[in-house]
Amino acid sequence: MELSNVTSEDESGDIDWELWNQIVDDYKAFAKHNVIDLSLAIASGIPEEIRGIIWQIVSASKSPSLEGLYSSIIIETTPTEQEIQADIEKLVVSDPQIINKKLFGVLKGYSLFDPEVGYTKDLARIAVPLVENVSEVEAFCLLVKLLKDYKLREFLVQDKPGLQVRLYQFDRILEDSLPDVHIHLSKQGIRSSMYASSWFATIFSNTFVDEPAVLERIYDVVMTEGIESLLRFAVGIVRRNATNILTLEFEDLLHFLKEQLLEIYYAEEEESGVRVFRINDFIADGYEVKILPVTLQKYNNEYRELHALQRERIEEVENLRGTKQALQSKIEKLEKTVKTLASEHAMVSKELFDEHQKTKKLYELNQELSETKDVLELEVHEKLAGLGDTGNPAQELEDLRAQNAMLKSEQTVREKQLTDLESELITSKNNLEDVSILCCGGFG
Repeated sequence: MELSNVTSEDESGDIDWELWNQIVDDYKAFAKHNVIDLSLAIASGIPEEIRGIIWQIVSASKSPSLEGLYSSIIIETTPTEQEIQADIEKLVVSDPQIINKKLFGVLKGYSLFDPEVGYTKDLARIAVPLVENVSEVEAFCLLVKLLKDYKLREFLVQDKPGLQVRLYQFDRILEDSLPDVHIHLSKQGIRSSMYASSWFATIFSNTFVDEPAVLERIYDVVMTEGIESLLRFAVGIVRRNATNILTLEFEDLLHFLKEQLLEIYYAEEEESGVRVFRINDFIADGYEVKILPVTLQKYNNEYRELHALQRERIEEVENLRGTKQALQSKIEKLEKTVKTLASEHAMVSKELFDEHQKTKKLYELNQELSETKDVLELEVHEKLAGLGDTGNPAQELEDLRAQNAMLKSEQTVREKQLTDLESELITSKNNLEDVSILCCGGFG
């Protein structure tokens, strides 16, 4: 579908109210039989006067039960109220006194409705166009619809699984439709998550902070065609800037992608000199990107398979890490055991040395005792041999008997000492053998 000549009602002032009345009267029938006319009408921009009505019709967001739920939960309190109030006061809205009050209610209500998502600054920006175009309770219902049925919620919960899928699809579309740009970005180490994440996670609301008219036109398309339409705008922006992208390297390229991609859509009016954003060129660039549902499904399946393989690798690494920790713990225990055995070995070695010294001393005492015994026996023989040389044999015999008795007594004492020493020697030998066995058993 060629949209290069499309103009918005803001620029032409010519609104086909008959067509829009048909859409409002029976949207499903009109969408079924007038696909091209509907796409052209949405691409041209929904009239401001009925934008909120059309959003509710095409998204089927009207829900009496949800409106009743909002009325009951809005009277509750939430810990995020101060944070919400502080954030919305920083936002640029058409009528702060009215819009901020509505915005506070919608954000507080959603944080109570969906505690897992709760409140985030991104959610505040996403809700601004809603409260600008419908009532507070209708904005709440639209926000719930966007997050639940349009699956924007998957961009905001932990790990952001929906965002990861969209970024993968975006990369694959670039690879297929703009291979030179894709290769250049890859060589420069630029990943789409570095510059395109907020496009998808906030429906471009962080990108077009100062261009609410552009943001509302994007919402027109998203409400009608689904969140996948963001891929078309994202690829369209990159395609429009392809020539510049190919001339830049990492630092300049990243700055350009994050800060200057939209500059190409600005033009200066000749009469007033005011810079204006060429909304229709931006929208047309998005519509020129052709993305078939089957292609998106193919990329989605690819991502799921890659993600599954990645999870398997992560689990494998975790298992290996656990095995490594177990082995490390075992090694530490073994090292402690070796250290303990080494200490015990040192103690046993010292005891062995002490026992060897004691044995040596016992042998020396035994030898000294033996020598003393020999000396005493020699003295006895000498005394007996000299009995005939005395002048008083009877007296000398008596003296000899007394001396002999004394020597026998001394010999008895010496023999007892020898017996005790031999007993101690035997005990020492036994201890020495036990220590040797203990030592060999511990380190053999």
